[in-house]
Amino acid sequence: MLAKHWGADSYVVCVWAPVLFLVTAFLCCLPGYCADIRALYTADIPTRAGNKLAADVYLPKKEGTYPAILMRTPYDPRLKLSLDLAKQLAADDYAVVVAHCRGRYDSPGEFVPFSFKNESQDGYDTVEWIVKQPWSNGKVATMGASYLGAVQWQLAALKNPHVRTMFVIVAPADQYRDIAYPGGAFALQGQCGWLFMVSRRIDQLSPFVDWTMALKHLPIYSIDEQAGTRLPILRKYMEESRYSAYWQRLYSVDRIYKHVQVPTFLVGGFNDGLVTGTLETFTKLREAVASRGGVEPLPVQALIGPWDHLGALTGLGTKFGDSDYGTASKVDVNDVAHRWFDHWLKDRALVDFQKAPLKYFLGGENAWQETSAWPPPSASEVQYFFHSKGHANTRAGDGTLDRNGPESEPADKYAYDPDKPTPSVMSQHFIFGTGPRDIHEIESREDALVYTSEPLTTDLIVTGNPRIALEISSDAPDTDFCAWLCDVSPDGKSVAIRDGIVRASRFLSTKYDSVLEAGKRYHLEIALGATAYEFKAGQRVRLVISSSNFPAFDRNLNTGRKNWLEITGRVAHQDVFHEKGSASQLLLPVFGSKPVTDPKLEVSKF
Repeated sequence: MLAKHWGADSYVVCVWAPVLFLVTAFLCCLPGYCADIRALYTADIPTRAGNKLAADVYLPKKEGTYPAILMRTPYDPRLKLSLDLAKQLAADDYAVVVAHCRGRYDSPGEFVPFSFKNESQDGYDTVEWIVKQPWSNGKVATMGASYLGAVQWQLAALKNPHVRTMFVIVAPADQYRDIAYPGGAFALQGQCGWLFMVSRRIDQLSPFVDWTMALKHLPIYSIDEQAGTRLPILRKYMEESRYSAYWQRLYSVDRIYKHVQVPTFLVGGFNDGLVTGTLETFTKLREAVASRGGVEPLPVQALIGPWDHLGALTGLGTKFGDSDYGTASKVDVNDVAHRWFDHWLKDRALVDFQKAPLKYFLGGENAWQETSAWPPPSASEVQYFFHSKGHANTRAGDGTLDRNGPESEPADKYAYDPDKPTPSVMSQHFIFGTGPRDIHEIESREDALVYTSEPLTTDLIVTGNPRIALEISSDAPDTDFCAWLCDVSPDGKSVAIRDGIVRASRFLSTKYDSVLEAGKRYHLEIALGATAYEFKAGQRVRLVISSSNFPAFDRNLNTGRKNWLEITGRVAHQDVFHEKGSASQLLLPVFGSKPVTDPKLEVSKF
């Protein structure tokens, strides 16, 4: 069971979450329950690399030719979720191919996570093998979540003519921006936990690894040794701390949109750290399709629920973090995929699940909305300015938020000590178990600035990509700034709904790590990620600013040197300015009134 919050002594649970999930999924896989279908097991899929890959194939009981659903996975192919879906689809006359990625489970070779060359070519060659099988009718769809979604984009770049449609769940748009370095800071817990899990041929359980101590280890470059292993890829990720050709060669959808030639359905969750990437792919793919003059537009649709990373796989969970979104939030994602495949592979009528291209769940209101684009065209950015008399530290301080620009106000100050980091009580950038959390633990710290609005007189609907514009100075050569956007109830409970981070040196330069000048003022921005949330009248909006979110992200040791090699840090003295001409502010994409779906204006293309 996941801990109720992620305090300094409980974040180890976040590392254990994928392990607990895999163990539970395996134990729940009951033998013999697929008796209504046939299963074939092969290790003879030829590839241009010379490897013969493995796959588990699930077929209808009766002989015949069928459209195929391809899921390429680096995880245990016996997971109950995969087998349940295989049974459902095979029982409805589909062939389901669960292919083992190169170097994982029964497939030989070296597993290089997110390798564009390996995954695109292996995916293409697997499709070519499928269409030559006696049970194939030549039509193939791809499906899968997370890594299984990423490999679909990589396959799409090669434009295999037999692939007719894609169903992509919680996949990133770019490995660097969305997974490894959101905001320029290294996503420590997620990268250590995931790369450890996939470091050998089968998923690695870690019952004897003290992750609490391992993640505190310095330098972070040798955390792998602290965990009892060697992870060369983890170390390479740390060395490649800036966006470079290295990351582009691995995984980025930026260069793939123009190659996509099939109808595509995307699924994401607002409590998943990859939701921004999911909506980015939705937007950019639609733009790429629209730019193809004289070509019939390809259908591109997206469904974004309140789910976390795992929750989006089924769409049937309702509680994430401290919030229960109610039964209205439930959508059977597998059934949506099933009906999508029925239309594009079997020419059946498309079930009228959504009229507009994008259907999303509005938290707080706990209702579904539809729109033609993201951010929704009806939303506009509204400024909420920071104010204080120089004492915004802790929730008991004098920090406020309002719509009026500041005049002359003293700066707020705090000292960030990397030896005493702000714990990841809440972060969307953990892999699993994310969601809104009460963060009073953070708001009680002297190194946290807290800015709170007056009680709202009307509902405030935030739908889009909120961000924070910070005017700062620091006496450190480099440092971080973190933020949490919170909903404060009349009884004082403060629940964080989004978080974000920025590493100053990487924001200020796109080419190299810059060194800050002590006392010089800088403008930084923190992206809070895609959000759809309604603050109710009587509630208050709160923003919390600090300089660490550990262990979701590595601690900036404030030296301005290679952070992954440093073993000691220094205290950074931070100033946050809010005065005329240098006004720090929260920028919220806000609806002027309740959003209304107008099918006449926002109708799907098919």
